[in-house]
Amino acid sequence: MAFIPEDIDYLLLRILNGTASLEDYNFFKKWFEEDAGHQKYFAQTRKLWYVASGVEAATEEMEWALKDYRRYINTHRPASFRKFMPRQLIPYAVAGMVILSICFLLLVKEQNHETKVQQTTLSEVGRSGYIELKRGDGTRVDLTARDVQLSKEADGTVVAREGERELEYKASPQQEVKEIYNELTIPSGERFTLTLADGTRVWMNSESVLRYPVNFNGEKREVTLSGEAYFMVTKDPARPFIVHTLNIDCEVLGTSFDVSVYHNEPASMILVEGCVRVAAGKQTFTAQPNQQVVLNEVTGMLDMKVVDALELTGWKDGKLVIREQTFDQMLHKLERWYGVEFFNLAKVSKQELFNGKFDREDILTAMETISRSAGIKYVIKGKAVTISN
Repeated sequence: MAFIPEDIDYLLLRILNGTASLEDYNFFKKWFEEDAGHQKYFAQTRKLWYVASGVEAATEEMEWALKDYRRYINTHRPASFRKFMPRQLIPYAVAGMVILSICFLLLVKEQNHETKVQQTTLSEVGRSGYIELKRGDGTRVDLTARDVQLSKEADGTVVAREGERELEYKASPQQEVKEIYNELTIPSGERFTLTLADGTRVWMNSESVLRYPVNFNGEKREVTLSGEAYFMVTKDPARPFIVHTLNIDCEVLGTSFDVSVYHNEPASMILVEGCVRVAAGKQTFTAQPNQQVVLNEVTGMLDMKVVDALELTGWKDGKLVIREQTFDQMLHKLERWYGVEFFNLAKVSKQELFNGKFDREDILTAMETISRSAGIKYVIKGKAVTISN
């Protein structure tokens, strides 16, 4: 959809009342950030919106807001209005838009209140994609489809589907010189459980990709991860289990640990039990239970800190725990967790750090908690969550 400048007020109205589409939000974000005048114009429009939609909005307050709004745009008209609309028509167009806006605001005020407090579940918010399995022969399978049929791999390995969110590989006695690889992709807002051919259990978090052999034939059991996964590795002293990532490698013989290597976040490993050797470049660090090894993005060195491993890996059981995160960092994690996109128009100090526990399904409860602790307002519309002060 292509917007023309005269549509800006209608776009802002949809943003404020929660009826905007994802395309609306994307356009608004670019428009809002490209010019300081646009930000002032939106601030003035928002002021009118809050007065008009307030539960106790008095007539004199409405008149004051109207006068203030008209006085502002007469002196701070956006460039788009000046360029595309005759100057003498601007006051009339603006006045008409304001009157139309107020009428509409008053009509939808009660409806908008209901929209905010409705019970929004994960399924209503929507998912950004489907769980995809790329087979050894190059075929791709949508694992979210209920009627999907899985066949044996070329080496005889049986691939069994255990419910909607779990897959199990059962090793074949047939030995192949060349290992056959599968690749599993988990989109935003989803989790998945995988049992590898050696019995190792893997819980995959949102926005993650795991590449693995369908049957471990070599002297090492090696997989490659992007994103986050929790591994419960079957013990095999003769064949170490190695998780390769872009930044770090983790080697174990049999243990439980979490590896996180998301883009624009420090790579880390959290050990729950056993022993893990973490390597980054020429550095190695042997971790003990309740230790988190983090790759320092500035120094390139491995740092260690003591943590509550069970708490921080609770996401595999449906509980996301956030500790000492900035507002933006917290929103980024919640985007993955709930499969939504945040449009943050609020100003929250980067010095303020947040903690919290969030259930898998209930984004409404999460936003209510955040709105109280951070002093923000929000509107949920489909996959989009708009936040303002």
